[in-house]
Amino acid sequence: PVEEPINPADVVQADTAEPGPPLSVDRSKQKQTVNCTKYNQVMINGKESEVAIKGVCRQIMVNGDRNRITADAASEIIFNGYDNELRYSRFANGRRPVIT
Repeated sequence: PVEEPINPADVVQADTAEPGPPLSVDRSKQKQTVNCTKYNQVMINGKESEVAIKGVCRQIMVNGDRNRITADAASEIIFNGYDNELRYSRFANGRRPVIT
């Protein structure tokens, strides 16, 4: 299949030279906002949480089940669990995220 071109209006630039420290949400059933200010890695460890992620992240890793995440942009998304949902609205440095 051929991927649709990325709309330039949906591209956000991130400085990848010096990533910031890891950020995490470490409990179940949380409703939380996380801010990626320096191309951080975000880890969500738990189940049934609702997390809003602002900014551009290097990686979003979800460890658990039935989490609902909305994110601005990420270069990589990793799921470990089932029935997780992550929606992103923009593309980091003009590339689609790698999803595993």
